[in-house]
Amino acid sequence: MLILTKKKVSIKQIINTIIVCLLFILLGINYEASALALAPALIKIDGEAGESFIQKVTLYNDVNKKIILYPSLENFKPHPETGAPVYLGNTDINAAASWIQLNSNALEINPGEKKDIILNIKISELAEPGGHYAALFWSDEPNTGAVNTANRIAQIFFFSVKGEVKESLQLVNFTKKINNNLVTFDLNLENNGNIHLEPSGEIKIFNWKKELMVAEVINPLKQNILPQSRRVFNTSWSKNNLQYGLYYATADVFYGADNKELKTDFIKFWILPENFFSWVGGGVVVIVLLIIVLFKVRKNS
Repeated sequence: MLILTKKKVSIKQIINTIIVCLLFILLGINYEASALALAPALIKIDGEAGESFIQKVTLYNDVNKKIILYPSLENFKPHPETGAPVYLGNTDINAAASWIQLNSNALEINPGEKKDIILNIKISELAEPGGHYAALFWSDEPNTGAVNTANRIAQIFFFSVKGEVKESLQLVNFTKKINNNLVTFDLNLENNGNIHLEPSGEIKIFNWKKELMVAEVINPLKQNILPQSRRVFNTSWSKNNLQYGLYYATADVFYGADNKELKTDFIKFWILPENFFSWVGGGVVVIVLLIIVLFKVRKNS
């Protein structure tokens, strides 16, 4: 049996981890922010079908009253267009949520107390290779099967079952927007495989001579793209950091166990002075007026 361990972290680090991890995958889930902290927020487990694990999770009560938490498990999949989670309940006896065994139906935590919970995990013998996803919810009300209005927070499980895993990442589009003083690039990627991917790489800006001017890291928060879904990565620069002129941008993306490369075509854009088109328009008006005046002078002479 393999035991998964995590290095000790401070409460401040844990809260930061929760903010980073939960925002990208748990849209729509809420809990009184100062009431509960948990670690780790995202748990990744790689294993064979039938393999067993022990996972420790820690809960912290940061308020001055006792709280009672009720755990529940759900499978989820990503929405194909937005990547937001679509929760599927826990009725599939072979899906990831059923691999996690809970040892209690309720948990009391006193003010300022932290509690370690040991989870027994066994990947199903029937699990197919690739990614499988589940959420362990901690709620202030028991799960009755009715419409859930309780506050809850979740720990996310990413399972990677070994075998014939397909890693496939495709470019949907690479676009730019220039607004006020910012140049923003949107890199839209689609995961067509059966395992979650964590892309990395750089967006590079070149001047008109194709000399590298700026390089910015893609996906600094190490976000994942789940199978059969898309994710947009945004990167912005201040126009003040670039001189006026023509520029080119491209994205070099790397992903997967073998660090496969995905390159985009160059897109070009101009950095122009503020009110440039007003100046041009004013100049055109002046030229037209001069032409009219010269035409009249010539006509009268």
